[in-house]
Amino acid sequence: MAQLVLSDVDEAVLARLEARAARHRTSVEEEARRALTESVSQDFAAIIARFDAFVAALPPEPEAGAR
Repeated sequence: MAQLVLSDVDEAVLARLEARAARHRTSVEEEARRALTESVSQDFAAIIARFDAFVAALPPEPEAGAR
């Protein structure tokens, strides 16, 4: 597994992350991993949703043999 070290994290962000970790009974590291995974997953889901909307907006293909 790769490692990621963050510096200059806003104190308020860290405090909220610590509170969230406490509520979920996990470590701050685990909570940060979950938050990053969720964030990246949502971005991918948004891309797929935009692609699906684009495809749905395309005109229908002409039937085979139609002129």
